[in-house]
Amino acid sequence: MTEQTNIHNQEPDPQFTQRFIDAVGSVRAYNERHTGIGGAMKGLFAIITAGVGEEAEGPQVTHQEEADMEKQVVQMLQTDDLKEMGVTLFDTKAAGVEEADFSEEKPDRPSSLIMLITDGDKFEDTLYQLNPTDEQREQTEKGVATLLSSAVSLVQAFYPHKAPEDSEDGVSPDDARVVVDRQLDLFMELNPALVSQGFANSHAYKTLSEYTARYASGTLEEYREAEALGLLAGEDRFGPSAWVKDANPEFLHNKWTSTFDLLKSMRDREEPSPYFTELFAKLRADFDTAKSWLDTAQTYDDTDTSPSSAPVESEGLDEREREEIVPETDENRAREKRENRKPTEAQVKAVRDKWRYQIDNPPPKPPEGAHPARYIVPLREEMEKLATEWERSFTLENAAYLSEKEEGNGTSEQEK
Repeated sequence: MTEQTNIHNQEPDPQFTQRFIDAVGSVRAYNERHTGIGGAMKGLFAIITAGVGEEAEGPQVTHQEEADMEKQVVQMLQTDDLKEMGVTLFDTKAAGVEEADFSEEKPDRPSSLIMLITDGDKFEDTLYQLNPTDEQREQTEKGVATLLSSAVSLVQAFYPHKAPEDSEDGVSPDDARVVVDRQLDLFMELNPALVSQGFANSHAYKTLSEYTARYASGTLEEYREAEALGLLAGEDRFGPSAWVKDANPEFLHNKWTSTFDLLKSMRDREEPSPYFTELFAKLRADFDTAKSWLDTAQTYDDTDTSPSSAPVESEGLDEREREEIVPETDENRAREKRENRKPTEAQVKAVRDKWRYQIDNPPPKPPEGAHPARYIVPLREEMEKLATEWERSFTLENAAYLSEKEEGNGTSEQEK
């Protein structure tokens, strides 16, 4: 990266910043055109321009008009400006990662584009020149975040590495993986400029920071394996510690079984993953949190879900009317619906009395924070089985984990 001097703390440059905003916006406009919005607009145009009393027959756009519209959209792309800023457009539908080709000889245009930083020096200069006015700040931050998001998407697409289905070996990384790794290298080089210019608050920046740290330590492959399975999400994002709060036993069994399989594969590789110990400790703590929540969850019996039976005042009703007070069951309601029978006065009165009784005598409310026993008990049984599997599959690791946990608790007590 080039040395930056006297460029920090410079006055806002609205003109250059607007060029950046417009250049990023031109790619967004292109993608919108090719992801259905353009086609929808053409269809709408055909409906609007149909004569009175005429039926729209569909988009009335000739092939030449379509080609002209396409050419106009391509011309709107500010490819040269992006190049000057260190950014290159790539075709998302191409095999691997290929630079977008807009040459006249190419019959098919890219259906959608991503912007990737390809020249670190130029983009670093761009970052230091991005000193937006207050009105431009939000759009500028979104533009930078969009570029970082493209790199995030690329990492997630190619990590963990999956061999192509039609490849016999597919073991060695392909050219696309080289491009992805270059994005991670560039981010590490550009990080000081991103922080200095105030572009370090987006979700994309934070995600890419984590990826580059894992990449530098050689654990990105395993980290992405765990992330792809949803094992790294916290409780607020339905991670492993929260699965029990919204799951049935089968779901819980499948999720933790796949988790065990991943841990075993990391541990049993020819070269054990350096990420295994960290992930094991995290997931074991999540499991303990989930089990503790289940073990202490307050329950109540909600198996008696039938509505309370209101006493029916039969005084004053003759024998025929008493017989007409039919119990409210699904079978009886279905029969009445089939026969299209209207309720008698006796039946109406019985139902009215029943409703009044239920209003005056509502069922007791469950304790605050309590959960139905029919939901909690099967989950507890499944978690007990999973706890046994933890012990059986990871005997040594569990012993080390519990020992370290006890030492940590002892240190905490001494500090108190």
